[in-house]
Amino acid sequence: MKRIAVVVALLLAAAVAGWWWLAAERGPLDVTIAADAPLRYVPADSPYVFATLAPMPEAVVARWEQDLARVVALWQAPMEQLRRQVDSDGDPTLLALLALFEDEFAGKSPRDALATLGLGPDLQMALYGLGALPVLRVQLAEPERLRGFLQRVEAAAGQRWPQAQVDGQPYWQLADGHGQFAGLVAIVDRQLVASIAPLGADPAALRQILGLERPDRSLADSGELQQIAATHGLLAQFVGVVHSDRLLAALTGPASTVDIAFLTALGIDKPRLEGACDGEWRALADTWPGMVFGYTRLEPNRVDTRLLLPLRADLAAELQRLRAPMPGLAAIDEPPVAHVGLALQVGELPALVGRLADRVAQAPWQCESLQPLNEAFAQAQSLVVNPAVYAAAPAASSVHVALGEFRFDAGAQALPDVSARLAIGSPNPAALLALASNALPSLRTLDLQPDGVPRLLTPPAGVALDGPLHIAMTRHAIGLSLGAAEAARLGEFLTIDPAQQPVLVSGISGRFYTLIAEQAARQAAQQGGDPLEQQQIARAAAQIQQLYGETIERTEARLELGADGIELLQSTTLR
Repeated sequence: MKRIAVVVALLLAAAVAGWWWLAAERGPLDVTIAADAPLRYVPADSPYVFATLAPMPEAVVARWEQDLARVVALWQAPMEQLRRQVDSDGDPTLLALLALFEDEFAGKSPRDALATLGLGPDLQMALYGLGALPVLRVQLAEPERLRGFLQRVEAAAGQRWPQAQVDGQPYWQLADGHGQFAGLVAIVDRQLVASIAPLGADPAALRQILGLERPDRSLADSGELQQIAATHGLLAQFVGVVHSDRLLAALTGPASTVDIAFLTALGIDKPRLEGACDGEWRALADTWPGMVFGYTRLEPNRVDTRLLLPLRADLAAELQRLRAPMPGLAAIDEPPVAHVGLALQVGELPALVGRLADRVAQAPWQCESLQPLNEAFAQAQSLVVNPAVYAAAPAASSVHVALGEFRFDAGAQALPDVSARLAIGSPNPAALLALASNALPSLRTLDLQPDGVPRLLTPPAGVALDGPLHIAMTRHAIGLSLGAAEAARLGEFLTIDPAQQPVLVSGISGRFYTLIAEQAARQAAQQGGDPLEQQQIARAAAQIQQLYGETIERTEARLELGADGIELLQSTTLR
């Protein structure tokens, strides 16, 4: 039974993976939702939903096929190794399943492989909350193909999956035989449905889970996802939303038919919020309304996403006090191998935490389940109100490091040759320079001026560097560079755009993966020892190189504190 559950899990993973690549396109927000689309089954008051609203354009499908074909090719060697292991174990069921998968998918393009599972390029999906219960619905292009494939899997496994039905609709129950609940999988009309349900659940609950009984009003009727996409600048093709207030209501409000089925199986009552708990938990839900996620750009060679954690307006404004300018952001347009930056008005931190802690102290949480927050805010205040924080505040507000290049020689050298740039944003660079002069007296002889011009710096005695060390200063930053090429970029790296104040930035170039893969292969060849282990290391290095080094141009991420709340912006550029 466990093998069967694993196979079904793999099938669902394949369906979700197919959706991930197939389910997004830049398009109009006024998309038409078909009468049998998954969104028609999602209640309008669902506490969370992640859904596609439009198919992927052919250009992106072509790119998806190219990349996925490369992934499939990389798994050929591990699959051969797995087959040899299964052969040695002599498990006839696993041998039969491996043979089936090879017969079904070997030599097929990704598009044809998905077609074997009944999936098409125009597929849509929705993962949503029926109350708090997660339900996945995936649109099928040809349901009979998936049904036939599952029947062949059953035949190869030598046993049928336990089935039940409600109102003549069959469904599979995936259970280990010991619990009170089972995975529920069904093909309902033209959709694959997956969720969980109590064994022997009330038919009324099963009808809702399977979608045999549709909600009185669906998200397709309300148009909420299209509106959210427009409000937050997201593409209509994929939108994810979590509503804190709805989730709280689903967990603590009056029991629904589905709730009663689960509560009966567990033999418990549904928790209720009363008195202070009701108001305080609702206040928390108002403070953090939930989450919004989606694509902001989707092209064959470029994917951008936005994840937003909205915050109550006054709290978002408080957090914005922590923002600080970060040097070097414009210089990242010519991407280094890797970079990371952090910016924070450290001097604002004690005051901010103090204000929040004072509010909590004046009106502490009364609900027993929330009282640990009272202690947490008190401890947070004591942590930030210390001499180290106050000492750091006037010295630096940001730091940004960029790795220009790193190279491994052909020998067994432990550390690579590195070229890099470091920029420290500061309200008083001259004071920071004076502080550094205590550790490095040679700084006093440079007569460094805030002109951004790099000056050669003598490294400390006993420190061997692979290239020249330079230092430069502006009115708002001080920086170091290692390597001749990096010195030429140092002045630009100290440039600050006050309009850009991310809390955190990071980025990796495809060259980073290439260099790591090359070094791993080199070390495998130099180490000697078990030839099979060397082959495995070399193969893994080649996979990293092919999958990342040859595919990714660069990835970038930013964490921002904005007027709407906390947002994470990510961008991936492909070769």
